[in-house]
Amino acid sequence: MKKGLIKAGVLLGILVVAIVIMEIIFSESGEDLTVKMKGATLPVVYFEQNGKEINPLYGYTSEMEPQFTRDSITPLDDNLSLDLRVNTYGQKVKEINYQIRTLDSARLVEDTVIDKYTQNGDTAAATLSVKNLLDNNAEYQLVINLKMENQVVHYYTRIMIPKDTGIAQCVDFANSFHEKTFDKSNTGELSKYMEPDSGKKTNSSLNYTTINSSVKQLCWDSFKPQQVGNTEVSIKEIKKEYSVIILSYVISRTGANDEPEYYNVEEYYRIRYGTDRMFLLDFERNVNQIFNENGDNFTENAIKLGVRSGDVNYINNETGTIVGFVQQGDLWEYNSLNDSISKVFSFREDMNNMDRRENNRQHSIRIIRIDETGSMDFIVYGYMCRGSHEGKVGISVFHYDCVTNDIEEQIWIPYTKSYQMMEQVVGKVLYVNDHNQLFYMSEGTIYQVDLSTRKEEAIAKGSGDEWFAVSEDNSMLAWVEGGNANAGTTLHLYNMAEDEQREIKAAKGEYIRPLGFIGTDLIYGDAKKSQVVTGSSGVTVFPMYDVKIMDEEGKVKKNYQKSGRYVVGISIENFTITLDRVKYSDGSYVSTTPDTIMNMLEDGENVAKVQTIGDGEKQNVVAITVASEIDDNTPNFLATKLVSTKEDRTLEVKCDGDEKYYYAYAKGKVVKITPKESEAVQIAAKETGVVVDGSAQYVWQQAKSAYVNTFGGMSVDTSKVGNNYVERALCVILKKEGVTLSVGELLDNGKTAKGILESSISGVTVLDLSGCKLEQMLYYVSQGSPVYAMVSSSKPVLICGYSKDKITVYDPAKNDTKTYSMEQAEKMFKKAGNVFLTYIKRQQH
Repeated sequence: MKKGLIKAGVLLGILVVAIVIMEIIFSESGEDLTVKMKGATLPVVYFEQNGKEINPLYGYTSEMEPQFTRDSITPLDDNLSLDLRVNTYGQKVKEINYQIRTLDSARLVEDTVIDKYTQNGDTAAATLSVKNLLDNNAEYQLVINLKMENQVVHYYTRIMIPKDTGIAQCVDFANSFHEKTFDKSNTGELSKYMEPDSGKKTNSSLNYTTINSSVKQLCWDSFKPQQVGNTEVSIKEIKKEYSVIILSYVISRTGANDEPEYYNVEEYYRIRYGTDRMFLLDFERNVNQIFNENGDNFTENAIKLGVRSGDVNYINNETGTIVGFVQQGDLWEYNSLNDSISKVFSFREDMNNMDRRENNRQHSIRIIRIDETGSMDFIVYGYMCRGSHEGKVGISVFHYDCVTNDIEEQIWIPYTKSYQMMEQVVGKVLYVNDHNQLFYMSEGTIYQVDLSTRKEEAIAKGSGDEWFAVSEDNSMLAWVEGGNANAGTTLHLYNMAEDEQREIKAAKGEYIRPLGFIGTDLIYGDAKKSQVVTGSSGVTVFPMYDVKIMDEEGKVKKNYQKSGRYVVGISIENFTITLDRVKYSDGSYVSTTPDTIMNMLEDGENVAKVQTIGDGEKQNVVAITVASEIDDNTPNFLATKLVSTKEDRTLEVKCDGDEKYYYAYAKGKVVKITPKESEAVQIAAKETGVVVDGSAQYVWQQAKSAYVNTFGGMSVDTSKVGNNYVERALCVILKKEGVTLSVGELLDNGKTAKGILESSISGVTVLDLSGCKLEQMLYYVSQGSPVYAMVSSSKPVLICGYSKDKITVYDPAKNDTKTYSMEQAEKMFKKAGNVFLTYIKRQQH
């Protein structure tokens, strides 16, 4: 027995020595090893309000641009203090520091080290006592810096001293409403807040429940979920008119195979505080199942993804025997050839003991391709919640080798803005080809990167988002040489998959512009130079008399021309092209009926198809049907390993873009980033959101007043100002702002109304809001800014007051004000093309 133990000890010693020697050999040789992804380590910061947790913040290990991390907003109490809590996960906090800045980060208001804080177990606690330097109901940036053993971790939120908003009561209401949905005895009480509408079809899927759903659906119908863990409360907007609150949590249920199923749930509340009652203005609940290899997920010809939306990010190989798909931040691959299901990429480690940091879904995955063996190229971009880039935001390009069942990072490109910003901007152009080239877009520039040498080159740069177009599969790219969408004479068509490029030249006396792709066929338009006009307000109309559809070989497959009608934009849905058109009437271009080009292509790319099927208590679930029969309902599970390399594969890119962008926020998220302020306003208005600019200054909100009395001084001295209507309107605006200059002379020298306002009034941002609606202009009037609005091709008026059903305008023809009903005014402005120009004063705190 003793000899046996000695022998076992010797063998164990030899094994340990062998492992150490092998590690040294691999280390010295520089060869790569496969390892498990490093677990999450960063603390989570949150605040306490009335003894409850609000606004969890996840840490960044690199300094971010605070104005581009606009997420939560945290209310200060009456004593100007915040109760801060840190879940340290076993780490020691050495120092807590915080900074308060203005929204644009330009001015430092306070920089304080917290001297007193406690640390018990996994929790550190402190109180932030803010100096009395803040304005009520004004927003500021708060940056919290935790000094840990080996690094400093940064956390970002906005703060406000809220007055008359009832935000604490709004949070309590949202929490109470949420809890009551799990008890069907509360249906009577909940029903008074709901607005059921059977026509909106929101009762057939647990994935999406709204304020228009039935109370039965709100209370989960026959589904029996159990909440797992705590509810995360995140306040997104605090206003007197309403507050926006997002609740996030996980639920579970036992599936058909007696295996636990887990679901991520997010609830959106828009609430107005009332002294007598609370008003639920809007509500949405999104439920998404987390795919699990052990679940009841396979039928004879389909992979059941479960409760989720039908917009599935998936791709298959040419024969349809292998399918890759993304679900709740995880990348999976089903391979019918070897009867396996592989979790290719995931930040989650243990489904049954889920770490809130690993379930923080602030990243996206783009599948580029799958070959016939099952190997895959994909890109992960956004916030990295664990691994070697933990706490950073960026782009990571991976290759999955199905033979060795490992993934290898090919390049890492860091980014200094939030994931939501990245999703809207970088995600527009993002592709990797077989020639080891990466293409991506940042700050208006499209880059090409050699993954072998990690050398990057800017291949195109432009202004706005009309100078380029990219195909749905991201393999085809087109752009206007020079980047000016209104003055392009050469179009570049780039097949990024094949690394092949061709040029398309405009005819003499014409401009050319890309409009989009249908499949891999380019849609572009031609416009006569003489017909591209910039009006007195500064708005440019690009009327295309001819629209062409060209395949990737350069062959024109279709032309669209209609006499007297011009195309100004397109949209594509289900392979049908809708053409937005204008006609020339009374000296200007005005909207006319759209037209369509039908069914240009068949959707033949994907052999696998997405379908919706009934599934009992789950109601309707989403599935992917595959080409080959699935013989085994429990395919072999393969967990990939990560190739660990000694080589630094980071590419630092300096973004020097000077493009101005506008950011539309709604329902707690960035819903659109665009250089067109009018587009941002229209999208935000549709979703009852807000618009901010690149300095985090508000550009648009709902009108803050139910009525605004007519501005004073709405006239000019006709002895000093001529009969030109544009001159008179501009002089009235400048007089209101205390500016005196010769407007007529500037107009004679070719300056536009927008150009004159931009150069004459300091401390403002001038906005071209053409295409918006009258009701959206009332916000600017409520903020004291008249709105310059065209009523014909040459005559503007100024919107200078409003009530519930009427507006008042300054009419330069009469040099006096005039009142219209809202209905009359809407028709008048619409007939002239809804051309609006105004300005906002930059906020100073």
